[in-house]
Amino acid sequence: MRQKKKERSKLNRLFKQNSFVAAKLFLFLIFFPLYAEKSPFIDNALKMNSPAESISYIAANVESINNIEEKKQTLLFMANLQKQSGLYLDAYSTYSAIIQLEKNKPNSDIRIQAAACAMSAGELETAEAVLDSVISLNEADSSVAKFLAVWCGVLKAPSVQSLEKPVSLFKSFLKDDTMSGVKASVLFSLWWLTNETDWAMQLQTEYPASPETALINGKTRLFPASYFLFIPRKNNEFQPAAQKTETAAEPQKNVKSTDNSKEKLTWQQVGFFKSEANAQNCVKKLKAAGFEGTIRTETRPSGTVYYAVLVRETDGNVGQNLKNSGFECYPVFE
Repeated sequence: MRQKKKERSKLNRLFKQNSFVAAKLFLFLIFFPLYAEKSPFIDNALKMNSPAESISYIAANVESINNIEEKKQTLLFMANLQKQSGLYLDAYSTYSAIIQLEKNKPNSDIRIQAAACAMSAGELETAEAVLDSVISLNEADSSVAKFLAVWCGVLKAPSVQSLEKPVSLFKSFLKDDTMSGVKASVLFSLWWLTNETDWAMQLQTEYPASPETALINGKTRLFPASYFLFIPRKNNEFQPAAQKTETAAEPQKNVKSTDNSKEKLTWQQVGFFKSEANAQNCVKKLKAAGFEGTIRTETRPSGTVYYAVLVRETDGNVGQNLKNSGFECYPVFE
């Protein structure tokens, strides 16, 4: 009986991890190029040495912009940069500032961006409130907001057994013509949550050129939430290539202490390669710069083996230190 409880607890924990990162997949597929013109402040920000410097430059100067449209353009650039840098709460605040500038003419796209960042930060109630405001606008297409609202429900579900309602809603979307714009994402969601290959086959047949199909086939990967590739799914847990024998029994040790914990930033991903030699070269470059790199492997559904190079996040500053040393990196949550 105790062993069954442990297995159920582990399954539920994996479910929570899988649900969270699958949701992030859709958050990062959503991007709206809202403003065609570019502010000179954006040009200046692009001349900075790093995303962090660009963000700091805009934050220090944006209040001096008097033209509302230019201010919105500049804030949008900063919000997108914050989102791509994994600064989700900061990005949410910046998108919210844009919303405040558009009180007389609500922009549903900006609100969806704000909700997406709130979801990425784990602020689900905030995300739901923003998505409700989009749906209440009664615009012709609120399909994205409705889709993400269901994913908020998935993220709140305490266990695999609680998925019946979200799965049912996703299935109903397939019969709703007003949801046709997100049908590929709905099919991917159903495949991801149920692990039933019929949904994947339908997705591949109806949307062969979609990003979702490419992800299923292992032909592409998603940035900046690249840790999506490294979250365990049923019967597909992986470990660092150099530590498999050492860590195989470890998951059971911390089951009790992590069941109710939120995912934490534990790694910075520096590289992702098909070649193990290239991954090893990346580790050598990191070592020369004073960083300790770890290689992890992931076998995609296509059979292709990828090698991820990770650096342990110890104090919250490793990501910025890597960027200051010339390494692009992306946050990995576990």
